[in-house]
Amino acid sequence: MEDPKEAQAERDDVQPQLVRAERVIQQLEQFLVDVKRVPRIVLSAIVLSPPLILSARDDGFTQDFAVIAIKLTPPTSSTTP
Repeated sequence: MEDPKEAQAERDDVQPQLVRAERVIQQLEQFLVDVKRVPRIVLSAIVLSPPLILSARDDGFTQDFAVIAIKLTPPTSSTTP
C-alpha cells in the first residue's frame, strides 16, 4: 500500500476496533484481579444423590439431581501472585 490516503483510510477503519480491543483487555485484566481475590470453591462431598428416574413426568423428562457440600477456601500464597 503505497498511497498515503489509502493507508490513512485503512488506519481510520481499524482504529475503532483497536480502541474496543484495548477496552476489552482492560476489562479482562480487572476480571482477573477480581477472580484472584475471591476464595476458591472446593466441592467437598456429595450429600445426597438419589437414583436417576427415567420419564419421571408425562412429558418424558428425566429426574436427576444431587446435593453437594461446598467448602470455600481462601487463596494461599502459592496460588496468588
